[in-house]
Amino acid sequence: MVLAVGDRIEVGGDRGMISYIGAVEGYDGEWVGIDWDNPERGKHDGAVKGKRYFQASSSKSGSFVRPNTIKEGKNLLEEMNDRYINYKQCDMVEFGSKNVDLVDMAKIYRKQNNLWELRVIALDNMKVAKAPPTSCNLFKYCTELNLYNNLLSKWCNLLDILCFFPSLRFLIASHNYMEKGMKSITGERMVSAPISTLALGECRIDESTARKIMNIFPHVREIHLNRNNLEYFDPGVY
Repeated sequence: MVLAVGDRIEVGGDRGMISYIGAVEGYDGEWVGIDWDNPERGKHDGAVKGKRYFQASSSKSGSFVRPNTIKEGKNLLEEMNDRYINYKQCDMVEFGSKNVDLVDMAKIYRKQNNLWELRVIALDNMKVAKAPPTSCNLFKYCTELNLYNNLLSKWCNLLDILCFFPSLRFLIASHNYMEKGMKSITGERMVSAPISTLALGECRIDESTARKIMNIFPHVREIHLNRNNLEYFDPGVY
């Protein structure tokens, strides 16, 4: 497990962002400081016994956990296997006694299990945090991708994922708490996929980031930025 400050993680069903990794005075071993999405999930604001380790977003959203309690994000291919292959195999075992049904179901499973022929890929409420390995084939038939409520936090990782979807037209990536200012992106990057509809609601996007989004996604004709606390945004000026 390789953890880094800024990563989105999950512990016991609760999600948050890593804000500190290291020692905590008065306690043995290594600790991970988490700023929880739920402002009441933690115990403090990042300071313990008068010493500040990080600044949490609210007075009770911070706490420390042991590294071995953390579920980190996975790459997209891992999560696709979990949803479209491993999950379906469990269904086959559960209903395996019904031989008649199994014949028809097997056809559906074979179609679903060929990940690279899927036109719609739904990975909502999973733990996607980064792109698949570079050796992964392109999902050239997929036109709609749903990444709602995953563990994405770095814009560079989202753009790396999109490199594997050359035909994508609809992208849902709402409810992923993204870094401010796209600081992980180096150099000039532009999405080549013909994405015309983009949903990025509740991603903690500010106006400057919204401006960059319009430049990075040149084919967008419909964009959803609800619940981002934007005071002003006019996509027509970019």
